[in-house]
Amino acid sequence: MAEGFEQSDGLERLFSAQGEFALATEEAYLKALQADTEDEDTLRRRWLSFFIGREQYAVDIEQVKEIIKPREVTEVPRTPDFLPGIISLRGIIVPVIDLARRLRLGETQQSDRTRIIVCELGDRIAGLLVDTIAQVVDVSEHQVEPPPAVLTGLDRDMVEGVGRIQGRMVVLLNVEQVLDLEHVTA
Repeated sequence: MAEGFEQSDGLERLFSAQGEFALATEEAYLKALQADTEDEDTLRRRWLSFFIGREQYAVDIEQVKEIIKPREVTEVPRTPDFLPGIISLRGIIVPVIDLARRLRLGETQQSDRTRIIVCELGDRIAGLLVDTIAQVVDVSEHQVEPPPAVLTGLDRDMVEGVGRIQGRMVVLLNVEQVLDLEHVTA
């Protein structure tokens, strides 16, 4: 038994020494991996993707306050055609933008999947009426291409870029420009 104990003691010493070596190697690996992940994270942004018709779009999740079901909209006279009106959300007046009309893609066809994405940017708040919510996606910088050259003026300003997500092209919108109603005529 004493002999078995010595063998076990020797193995324990061998494994403990090997464990320290492996641990050092694993620690180095994990540190390097964490550094790579941190670098990647700084170049990644999270987006809420949704559909308008058959095309997929997305807005920066940091600017999304909440997602609600459509409700009755109060019309406001002399507003642009893409602004069907306003809603009251817990006592706060929120203009609703028909995003399809804002992007000159026709009109949102409301269904049971239609949603309003309430976006907040500084002191501005507005709801974006969309056909359906898709998912939240992480997009790294290398997955984003600049807006297509065929877009000009305001159209180009509203597009931050085009991302490739799971084999699909997704138009990444610049919420600040989408919510900018001051440079639009009624």
